[in-house]
Amino acid sequence: MRNAGSGNSSFFIPHSKVGAATFAAVPCLVAAVRKIALTVIRPATLADIPVIQRLAEAAWWPTYRDIISAEQIQYMLELMYSARAIEAQMVVQGHKFLLARHGGRYAGFAAYGLRDARSSVFRLHKLYVRPDCQGAGLGHKLIRAVENDARRAGARRVELNVNRANPALNFYTRHGYRVQQTVDIPLGPFWLNDYVMGHEL
Repeated sequence: MRNAGSGNSSFFIPHSKVGAATFAAVPCLVAAVRKIALTVIRPATLADIPVIQRLAEAAWWPTYRDIISAEQIQYMLELMYSARAIEAQMVVQGHKFLLARHGGRYAGFAAYGLRDARSSVFRLHKLYVRPDCQGAGLGHKLIRAVENDARRAGARRVELNVNRANPALNFYTRHGYRVQQTVDIPLGPFWLNDYVMGHEL
């Protein structure tokens, strides 16, 4: 196995072909600076799967290209973000998805749910914001929305995994998450080199 960090559909655009035309609207940061952009966070449904796929494609390559190989990025996108995989996460695994819309377009998403049926611990499975929308406070609003929903459900704690080389580690630390464990998880021909982080609610 190749040692890297922390994925069947044909919808993904090869990353070499993803350019400025993929998201041609005005960058979110411009709207944020002008203080004219409205952020709306809402639950996602099965009808939103294509939106989630596009957001994942836009966020994953710039997030992970300096951390893991292109082969692992593509593998994980196909594994976790095919239409069938997202539907299973929503319907079978009970993951809740949130979509963030900012300045009139979709800019980020989160996914979370109970660690198991008997647990009072929620797992934050995914939280991504498009690079051109980062800095507008969307990550903060998404993670607080997840935590608020977890509290309403009676959860006492939120946990997550983050790649040990991912700059998002600093984001989670600022929001009160602390490293609980260091793990190396095999995934197909690759490895996920993660921290497990937790935050008491």
